[in-house]
Amino acid sequence: VAHSTTLSYHTIMERLKELVKHMMDQMRADLKRSGDYDSYGEEGIRIAVYEDLNDSLKHEFSDILYK
Repeated sequence: VAHSTTLSYHTIMERLKELVKHMMDQMRADLKRSGDYDSYGEEGIRIAVYEDLNDSLKHEFSDILYK
């Protein structure tokens, strides 16, 4: 049973990494298309994706947050 939990956790984390990569690739392509890539750069893309994921997680777990 513990092995299947570990495997499931590993699978979920790998999919999360894939999602983050997809979000960054999509944002990078959009910024390059609009000509705004240089003003954001890779660090700006990473920050924007992090903030988006952070906000989404806060929303999903808002019923258990005590802030």
